[in-house]
Amino acid sequence: MKTEKNIFDSIDLNNFLNMPENIDIVKNHFRLWAVSDNIMNLLFSNHITVDSEVLISNIKAHAAYYVETSDYRKALNVVMDKRMILLKGDPGVGKTTTSEMLILALLDKFPSGRLLYSTTNNIDSIKDNITNESQTTDLIYIDDFLGDIYLEVKKEKLNAITSLIKYVSAHENKYLILNTRCVVYNEALNININFHNAISDLGIQEIEIKNLSKYAKARILFNHLYSSKLDKSIKEKIVKTSFYKKIVEHENFNPRHIEQLSNSQMFEESGIKDYFEYCIDTLNKQLFTWYEAYKNNLAEVDRVFINVLFSLDKGSYIPETILE
Repeated sequence: MKTEKNIFDSIDLNNFLNMPENIDIVKNHFRLWAVSDNIMNLLFSNHITVDSEVLISNIKAHAAYYVETSDYRKALNVVMDKRMILLKGDPGVGKTTTSEMLILALLDKFPSGRLLYSTTNNIDSIKDNITNESQTTDLIYIDDFLGDIYLEVKKEKLNAITSLIKYVSAHENKYLILNTRCVVYNEALNININFHNAISDLGIQEIEIKNLSKYAKARILFNHLYSSKLDKSIKEKIVKTSFYKKIVEHENFNPRHIEQLSNSQMFEESGIKDYFEYCIDTLNKQLFTWYEAYKNNLAEVDRVFINVLFSLDKGSYIPETILE
């Protein structure tokens, strides 16, 4: 042995085992678990690993549906330059899809990067999984990060987000992608000054997802129809009769609506026999866009209130006296 560099002590071994590219060695040899800080962290926070791996798998499976819009290209430039981005918009406009496309781009740039994602938006668990190693890139993603905050205005949650933003801002190997609905986001800014200041002072750039060109709309429609299980005759008729133009040019065009229109099971369960009638009915009523928010993001008293208002007047105007 020529030098002591050929000797591995416990510190060298632990450092070697903690390297991301060697984690599988530790996973496959349980006797090493006791000496690896990395594997112990995995054991205590395995749900983040599971959620992140499943999300990556889902994103890759859905990649064929993605369309590079002007908002996406703008967001990509921001996240590559600033490392933090906040996407906002109305339900169904493509906030989650744009976020997933950004994740794909970042994972392509950082092949050994780690995605940190929780299906329950458990911010504390995400923080526990952030590595202190300067050589490891962490990609932190929180979908609908404010959730239904108007129901439960929790100062603790906003403070947790604020500290996470500050941490990412101070570490060049951390990336943060957040998305939320405009209404909920604006309310959060109004109720918590620390959150408001963090957004303003730390330079997390906001992009509202809303700009879809006709070409982008057409590509979204084509990608979904091409991969759908709709009858071939329906697909051919959409093209031959130029019916696709009515969908693309409809004032209520929405990526979430296109998901519904390309779902053969939802069409069959609608009770409408003519597919083209089903398309126009879906776009006119916009039921799919707001159903999730109505069902999951409103208190029972609010749903009752909306139903009462709807039953009072079939027109577009409800007198202020009734509202009071």
